[in-house]
Amino acid sequence: MLLAARAALTAFAVAACAWFALGAHQAREVSAAANLISSPPLSHSQVQQAASRLRSAATLNPDRTVDLLRAQLYADQRRYADARTVLEGVVHSEPENLQAWIDLTRYSYGAPATFARGVETIKRLLRSFPASH
Repeated sequence: MLLAARAALTAFAVAACAWFALGAHQAREVSAAANLISSPPLSHSQVQQAASRLRSAATLNPDRTVDLLRAQLYADQRRYADARTVLEGVVHSEPENLQAWIDLTRYSYGAPATFARGVETIKRLLRSFPASH
């Protein structure tokens, strides 16, 4: 019984260490991609590097920051429909994600209904924030 408990505890410790290591890796990848994306215009090589880092950061990562950065990367390449597709997924799963709605509205070139829906949602979300005194 004691041996089984030790084995289970060891397995749990190894899994926890792996999870933390993955989280640290994802944080580095997100940071590196954000640094690249924050200084457009990007060369083709920089776009490929940022996209690769975002793919790496997305592994088992529930944080939507990766999707927001991916949408920004698409928009920087004037791939607004792709950016909107990514952001539609974010606002579908997180309907109160203000940054996602702002970005969706910003990248709504050629999609006036998306722009109007975004503006209305942003106004509603801003009204729901408590007034600071």
